[in-house]
Amino acid sequence: YLLELAHENLGFTHFHRAHLGTAAFHFRKALDLSAEVGDHRGQAVAHLFLARIHRIRGNLDSARENGAQALKAIREVRDNSLEAGGLYASGVVTLALDQREEGLDLLERSRKLVEEHKLLQEYVAPVYAALAEALLLTGVEFAALPQAERRRIAKRVRRLLRRSRRFARRFPAHLGPTLRARGILELRLGRPGKAQRFFRRAVAVLRELDMSFQLARTYAVWSQAYEEGDPGRSGTLNMAHAISQEIGAANAAVGLPEVPERLPAAGQIETATLPGATQIRSLIEVGKVLAATLDLDVLLEKTM
Repeated sequence: YLLELAHENLGFTHFHRAHLGTAAFHFRKALDLSAEVGDHRGQAVAHLFLARIHRIRGNLDSARENGAQALKAIREVRDNSLEAGGLYASGVVTLALDQREEGLDLLERSRKLVEEHKLLQEYVAPVYAALAEALLLTGVEFAALPQAERRRIAKRVRRLLRRSRRFARRFPAHLGPTLRARGILELRLGRPGKAQRFFRRAVAVLRELDMSFQLARTYAVWSQAYEEGDPGRSGTLNMAHAISQEIGAANAAVGLPEVPERLPAAGQIETATLPGATQIRSLIEVGKVLAATLDLDVLLEKTM
């Protein structure tokens, strides 16, 4: 049992740093050990995080299968926090499969469990920011809504992010996604300057915590705050693409439907040979090339 927990905790650490292969290895080990001793809780947790890893990598069929196995194990233990985590994981996978209404319903069910039972576990924390981002749609979709509906969604998102911020005080890994979601809200409300301030703060936090996947997602959405043709737009997209390639994330999971232009020659990196910490430092070097157009000078100095 102690060995199972050790692999589980190592999986958590590597997952948050987007060391996806290493995280998957530890969660598979934890899954095997928990199956040997009949620990349904351990099986549920391992399946939950394997589902999230497969979703990031774009293996949506595998993600859905792990999500289903997690919910099956959860039914054996009748644990509200695990059920909320399972519904969250299934929700984000379902959204990735373009099944919006079903995905939103799963996230809402997760949120209700968290609030009804006053849950405080780390693996239920991401539901608020995820639900906020899902409600904000794309820029075109949000702009097409009636004004009253846009106001209603904005009010709802602010409430969700207040709760997300409370979780982030307990679990700092969730501060970056919370700040990113707030930036998206400002972007949807037509305030790109204010949105960029939240994206900058999110990037600073995510770099400090070495959370590469969330960093790539933040750069991808940050690009929307720039006009077409602005150097800042191509710069942030290039950063998102470079990070996603290094960690093995699918473009769709990061928010990159198309491959952006190649990075400048000064920023070329050999992704296959770099471990996680070196990858981030190399990307910061790439960022120095872009700093003049992205106004990232202060952030880059703080992360060195």
